[in-house]
Amino acid sequence: MPSWAGKGFAQHCLCFRKLANFRELYAASLVRHGASPIVLDQTAGEAERAEAFDAMDGLLLSGGADLEPGRYGRPNQGSTAVEPERDALEAAAWSAAQARS
Repeated sequence: MPSWAGKGFAQHCLCFRKLANFRELYAASLVRHGASPIVLDQTAGEAERAEAFDAMDGLLLSGGADLEPGRYGRPNQGSTAVEPERDALEAAAWSAAQARS
């Protein structure tokens, strides 16, 4: 079992969302439950990402656009809203979270 399991909400949780109003709603909800969200989007630089990944105790991927089908070896056959930069950020965050568990 991961070290964070059963401890309630994470102290530092990364969350992502393209639209600022949704990002703010997710962050406010986490704060209400005792977390200190670190909000990133695809414009975050490598140093900012590394610092956030080192500080996170949890990870919230909020959903959004379709994954770029090329990420899993498939051609795009209908996805109209893809964000490859966001996909890359979320993949890096997921990898960092897995490495810590």
